[in-house]
Amino acid sequence: MLTNALARNRLGVASVVFFVMSAAAPLTVVAGVVPTGLAVTGLTAISIAFVAVALVLAVFSVGYVAMARHIANAGAFYAYVSRGLGRPLGVAAAWVALAAYNSFQVASYGGIGAIAAPLFAEWFGIQPPWWLIALAAWALVAVLGVRDVAVNGKVLATLLVAEIILVVLFSLADLTTAGFVPSTAPLDPGGLAGAGAGALLVMAVTGFVGFEQSVVFSEESRDPRRTVPRATYLSILLITALYAFSAWAMISAAGPNAVHRATTEGPELFFTLPAAELGDLAVDLGHALFLTSLIAAMISFHNIIARYTFSLGREGVLPRTFGRTVPATGAPKNGSLAQSALGLLVILTYATLGWDPLVQLFFWGGTTGALGVLLLITVTSAAVIGFFLRTPCDESIWHRAIAPTCATLLLLAFTTAAFTTIATLFGVTPGSPPTWTVPLAYTLLAAAGATWSLTLRLTRPTTYEGIGWGARSTRFHPTEEAPPTTNPDASNSLPGDSLPGDSLPGNSPVSDSLPGAVPDTDVTVSWALSSNLPGANVAARKVPNSDIPGVNGSVSGIPGSGIPGSDTPGGA
Repeated sequence: MLTNALARNRLGVASVVFFVMSAAAPLTVVAGVVPTGLAVTGLTAISIAFVAVALVLAVFSVGYVAMARHIANAGAFYAYVSRGLGRPLGVAAAWVALAAYNSFQVASYGGIGAIAAPLFAEWFGIQPPWWLIALAAWALVAVLGVRDVAVNGKVLATLLVAEIILVVLFSLADLTTAGFVPSTAPLDPGGLAGAGAGALLVMAVTGFVGFEQSVVFSEESRDPRRTVPRATYLSILLITALYAFSAWAMISAAGPNAVHRATTEGPELFFTLPAAELGDLAVDLGHALFLTSLIAAMISFHNIIARYTFSLGREGVLPRTFGRTVPATGAPKNGSLAQSALGLLVILTYATLGWDPLVQLFFWGGTTGALGVLLLITVTSAAVIGFFLRTPCDESIWHRAIAPTCATLLLLAFTTAAFTTIATLFGVTPGSPPTWTVPLAYTLLAAAGATWSLTLRLTRPTTYEGIGWGARSTRFHPTEEAPPTTNPDASNSLPGDSLPGDSLPGNSPVSDSLPGAVPDTDVTVSWALSSNLPGANVAARKVPNSDIPGVNGSVSGIPGSGIPGSDTPGGA
């Protein structure tokens, strides 16, 4: 039996941070993105680039987590854009999000296969085909994907702590190498003004991908009003400190030839610099954890994608079978299985056609995902402004207007830089297929999403009305039964996330205000209140002699609301 409720109260701040930082894949970024950034742009100001990006994302997060205090939805970007800019743009964002995060996830299969194969030859004397290694990783991720989110969190915690310790250890060892000379170049803001600076900043953005996903786990967090903001800011702080210090240590140890060495050695630069001080065993351990870093990223992105799919299925934007979870674990099983099927298809396709798993899957796929996430963050920042313009709340003007406006302008500059330097980011010549197919694909996906939303408005208006409302989207379906639940604890409700007044461009307003209603409970009350739902703590205008068990008061008529059954008082 499946339900349509995620597991409640499973994740604390530390667990959410582990999911976020695992998606960011610190070891993969330090060993992969930093040398690539040096080689592709020829600039060494990468530490200050990480700091600059972190400041922009921190400003973005001010409004982002403020909105999270009013909306708890596993759909994250999709829900926020729907509520801030309208349903058509929200569904457009959902399609882009699914493509972007799936690009990251399947890209990791190419990376682990291509990188592990020669290491296996060195360690064990055998070199299996890359796709066999990728299939083994795929099987692990697929199994964990249908398990309790807390189990995934424990696995990620173990892998993440190990790779962070290794990054710090190797970076400290860089300080003791014979060629180490403290360099100011990685921290020089002037290095961000030259040619290639735009590409360097965008590459730095890729190192933070995943930080925004703290809100994806809001429905499964303990006290999301505190957990989500703390996890978001803590993740940004830890990621920035780790990246900036490690990049500075690596460039300082590599000396004046840092760019040349990064070009010739690639990711191996991170491992070879401290090899003399740490020994071969430590280098082998570093390579092993580099592989587990990719596995951790796969697990994290898989969970993110499964929850996006679940959110869309729960609201009827995708088939509702995707909006079901396993009662015992709260895992979005069907969304997880769908992502696993896609991953398997990609691995088999690349293996059959003989495409390059390292360049054409790992590198191009990761870059494609990064561009999509940057677009989503930019649009979501604008959605924060739209949401607070239309939603009365007690947030300060800094949280609801000033910070989101500044973040939107800065992110627009980053996005412009990304698409004007797209050839550099993909490492191809201008006009090559990736430089135009990726922007075209995202454009078509966004258009398809918006068109599907408008189609729902015409053909399934109740589904359309529920877009972006998460667990309470079923309230727009007069005949829908309340979803089964394994935990009726309503402690995750967020004040202010109420149904009234969703009058956004292209949206039909819904006048269904229930004064004092407790939002986002696990039990969703249908409009037929006679369904007798014990514990459904819906408070409303009192009607004498209400005989509905477990309901504190009942819903009186709301004339003219257009909601079936709303003109009938009480629990008729």
